[in-house]
Amino acid sequence: MLRRSPPDNSTLENLKETSRSRLNNIKPFSDFFDRNRFNKPASFAVFSQRVSFNLQYFQNNYLLIVLVFTAYSLITNLLFFISSVLLAFGFRYVSSMPANEPARLFGGKVALTQTQSYIGLAVLTLLTFWLTDAFDIIFWLVVGAGIFIVGHAGFMEPPVENDFAETV
Repeated sequence: MLRRSPPDNSTLENLKETSRSRLNNIKPFSDFFDRNRFNKPASFAVFSQRVSFNLQYFQNNYLLIVLVFTAYSLITNLLFFISSVLLAFGFRYVSSMPANEPARLFGGKVALTQTQSYIGLAVLTLLTFWLTDAFDIIFWLVVGAGIFIVGHAGFMEPPVENDFAETV
């Protein structure tokens, strides 16, 4: 019988604190979607500078956009959502297994080490992703979010405060 380790409270607290910090540092959407600051960059160098600055300045907003895209992808493909949740629980279960003690399945007839369980879950993940078209979903999620983020970052002028900021 496997003994599950209790969740590490410090890890959960760190996750909660990081989430709170990121949510508190989201720039106002009036700033994020300020139409007066959208314009065509003069050159590729200006575009690159804007992308570099805005990726840092709006990173929490961009993370929120990626989470919204991901939620939409999961909601519109219920089978992918269910399989992702089950696989996440599977990986969580395997990670809680003692590394030096094999898991006994089917009444003790089959013994799997933690490494073998991870390999089995990886194969199951690939099979499940193939059956649920997850590769297509992930591809379009990355492409869609990437185009939105790079487009926004490249065409949005940095805020005026940036011009007066001290560079050290």
